[in-house]
Amino acid sequence: IYPQVYAQAGLISRTGWLYGFFAARSRAMYRGAHHIITATQGLAREIASEAPHVDVDCVYNGFPASLGEREATKRDRFTACFHGVLGFFQDVDTLIEVARQVQRHGVDVVVIGYGRKEDALRSAQLANLHFLGRLSFDETMSVIERCHVGLCLRPNDDVSKDAFPVKVWEYLGLGMPSIVTPHCEAGEFLEQHGCGTQLPAGDVDAIVAALLRLKTHKDERDAMGANCRAAAGRYTREQLGVEAASLIAEVWRAIPE
Repeated sequence: IYPQVYAQAGLISRTGWLYGFFAARSRAMYRGAHHIITATQGLAREIASEAPHVDVDCVYNGFPASLGEREATKRDRFTACFHGVLGFFQDVDTLIEVARQVQRHGVDVVVIGYGRKEDALRSAQLANLHFLGRLSFDETMSVIERCHVGLCLRPNDDVSKDAFPVKVWEYLGLGMPSIVTPHCEAGEFLEQHGCGTQLPAGDVDAIVAALLRLKTHKDERDAMGANCRAAAGRYTREQLGVEAASLIAEVWRAIPE
């Protein structure tokens, strides 16, 4: 659905010829496929509307099984974390304002990543906001697993509403409660399984309140962490890779010679 993503990011116009060209090429690929596998249910619905006669299945991204085996000692100060590419669909302004407001409550915010919005983090000048820049996957997980709550803050757009960001899968795999914006597919999963909270995009007061509640109520936080481990057990990349391969093999066997 990249024409839609580019338009949502303001890179091309929905009424322009470039959007029309990309959209037509996308539809041709969808309609010419034997089968389509997507990473979210929202993408599956989007593609099914473009190619109603093609079978579409969702196989989530999941997380490496090794994350479920990690048991790190948490940081002494209550810490929220945020990691990933700092691009068009990351609400970095809200993240910085949340960090500013929780500073007086003894809450730290750790951010790992790179991209077009990293300068805002470098210039924030908040004692409790620790921006570590770009790290390897192993280095990132070593930092993240010592935090208490994962943040996934995105703006209120159609792309984000259909999203299940990989960072949320990694929080789940590490047994870490999450707070996500906006209301989206990932947020529905978290609330359905008791693993976290979804809130309106940009609602700083609500995000701060959710963070402080988790800081104060350790029993609730621990219960959410246990729920994360329980819910995430069947969503490892190893298991999901087999699921995707099985779908491909099934389609392959059904194609006439």
